[in-house]
Amino acid sequence: MSPSTRSVLLFLAKVLAVYVVWYVVYDLWLLPDGRLDAWLSQHVAGVSGTLLSGVGHDASALGRSVTMPGISGVRVADGCNGLATIGLFVGFVVAYTGRF
Repeated sequence: MSPSTRSVLLFLAKVLAVYVVWYVVYDLWLLPDGRLDAWLSQHVAGVSGTLLSGVGHDASALGRSVTMPGISGVRVADGCNGLATIGLFVGFVVAYTGRF
């Protein structure tokens, strides 16, 4: 087996291992508990409201919702808070072979 093939297979094995760990930790423990998703959704809404206000919009955040006058607003749901994307990104960073 060539070194490049071995590197690809090692990378894929690491990605699979990180995915299995992420699945066990997130889908079987954190998601049913719900506290991490609720906390992150509230902070995403808060940061979004602050950023919109910072660029001159009359925006406010309350809980998971970001509102502006004349607009019904946006509610940050658990699936839209970026946690799954963060987990996927961390998995690829951990699996990629390179110097620390």
